Formats: sequence, C-alpha cells, structure tokens
Amino acid sequence: QTYPCGGVPAGAPQATYKRGSMVEMSFAKQIDSYYASNPGTLSFRAMLQDAPSTISRVLQSQLDSDSPSGTTFSFTLWVPSSLPTGNYTLVGEYETNNPKFGNNTAFYECADIQLI
Repeated sequence: QTYPCGGVPAGAPQATYKRGSMVEMSFAKQIDSYYASNPGTLSFRAMLQDAPSTISRVLQSQLDSDSPSGTTFSFTLWVPSSLPTGNYTLVGEYETNNPKFGNNTAFYECADIQLI
C-alpha cells in the first residue's frame, strides 16, 4: 500500500483547525502488537497535501505500552503557527517495531483537515 493512507486520494477537509492552537485527538489501538524489547510509537503527523515530502511535521508522539487491543490513547496536539495554511492529511501512526509483522510494522489512520 502507498504511505500513509493506502493510496486513498485526499478529499475535502473534514475539520478545520487554527494554527497555534491546541487540539484534542484520540487514537484507537486496534491490534496488540506491543514489543517489550523495542517498544514502538503512536504519533500524529500533519502532511501538507500539495507538498507532503516538503511539509511534514510530527505533532505528538509517545511510546507504545502493553495496553490491550481496543485501548484509546488521547493526545493534546499543538498545531504550530509556523505551518503554512492549507489542506493537510492528519496521519495517526502506530509503529509497532514488532518483527512478527515482517516489513509491515506500521498501521495508519488518516483524516483530511484544513489549517487556517
């Protein structure tokens, strides 16, 4: 699949956020892939849709825990005022670091947003 949203094209923004603001987000852990010897991370990244390889910023990240499948992690994201206005893809990423998944150790949730 194509990083990060499986090749699904960007659509109309589903939410609008102001640069320089704090935003509450949640991320549901759908599969328990905790790897104790090298814990993965859960993170949120904002990628400018017109230039995702140029403007891509991690907004928040935390280490995985041994919490079970179905656990919801809550994040308070600060949206930097230095990011350009425009349409973004907000990517929730669960990087497991778990070798039982081979080369596919990351799982994604995506949403189209607008920053003003």
